[in-house]
Amino acid sequence: MNTHYQKILLLALIILFINTLVSCTNSKGVRNLQNGNLTAKHQWLAAEKIEIPFYWHDGHIIIKLTINERKDLLFALDSGASATVLFETNRSKNLQLNKERSLNLQGKEVNVINDVSITIEQLTIDKLTIIQVPIGQSPLFSNYDEAYFDGAIGYDLLKHYRTRIDYENLTVTLFSTDTYEHTDDWLSLPMDINRRIPYITAELTDEDSRSINHDFIIDTGAPDYLYINSKLIDDFKFPKNTYQTNVSNFDGDYVLQTSKVTNFKISNISFPDITTHNSPVFEDDFGVGLIGSGLLKQFTVEFDYSNQRLMLKPNTNLDTNSMMDRSGINLEPHSRGGVVKSISKNSIAKKMGLDKGNIITKINNQKLMKENFDELRNFLSSKLQKVNLCWENTMGSFCKDLILADRI
Repeated sequence: MNTHYQKILLLALIILFINTLVSCTNSKGVRNLQNGNLTAKHQWLAAEKIEIPFYWHDGHIIIKLTINERKDLLFALDSGASATVLFETNRSKNLQLNKERSLNLQGKEVNVINDVSITIEQLTIDKLTIIQVPIGQSPLFSNYDEAYFDGAIGYDLLKHYRTRIDYENLTVTLFSTDTYEHTDDWLSLPMDINRRIPYITAELTDEDSRSINHDFIIDTGAPDYLYINSKLIDDFKFPKNTYQTNVSNFDGDYVLQTSKVTNFKISNISFPDITTHNSPVFEDDFGVGLIGSGLLKQFTVEFDYSNQRLMLKPNTNLDTNSMMDRSGINLEPHSRGGVVKSISKNSIAKKMGLDKGNIITKINNQKLMKENFDELRNFLSSKLQKVNLCWENTMGSFCKDLILADRI
């Protein structure tokens, strides 16, 4: 799988934003964001549950919702989103928004928006305060062509409704009651809610066979398997054999390391040689990393904030193996296919003429589109000897075979 470092930037943005509010004037919007929108009004028009279809894109759970009567906006269901975030995109740019104030976050200006109304199927939430990120300030998208989803919602839903994510059948179900029973094939794990973000304890084993229990964010908005900051873990050795990705963050540039960690265990289920990203900019007072959807999609996942439980039901085709990029290309969605966000300087892809900002239009003679983006991008992490790529840049259009190779 590709690096997906953008998710770390989104989480950093939200945490930085919430922390910045501490020093702000105690206005309506600031109070709402600090207390988790306690004064928002929920109107539930269903019986006991609401079933929401989703589609899987770039490792995200994408649902459709309405904001201030603007229908069919595309939002990621992101359990790591302690506040609801709206990005300026082609679909959202003309929304009428009640802007309270702007805040400067290390050179990025974002807005506090009050009195937002969100409708998801038969549920409407009114009087919500959210964060709005203009396109020129976004850590995820450089322009409208890259902005393939319009925002992220997490705590503002999960806090109020038991939420089940069925990755196999592509549905999210909200339950209005906490009264329920599970069969014996469900795992029940204690879950802490810190700073409106869910954590569980899991076991990490390093290359010296040392196993350590630590707390991790359960992050449905993180597309890959596992993300950590090894500096937060005492007596843990991140593998020396890694590949590196250069990343730009709010504070400047840094290097993200990727390798295979010996073992990761949730309850009684182990994921050996798990693909793990080591990010030096991930800071957390409560945990050491993120568990992403690359791993979570091996289960049906249920969040129960009221009882502080995470329920996991292993899929019938549970796969404990994890993929790893073999191309040197960090590819993200674009309106014309996929945009190269970064590329390893010593990679075969770089030597054959691909570069940052190029648009890949076809993989193995198939047009790269929203509907097949994840499937075709997975070829870059497959055991194939080569893949055929077609791309565009300012010099023209090109098609060549890319030789794939293990990077560690």
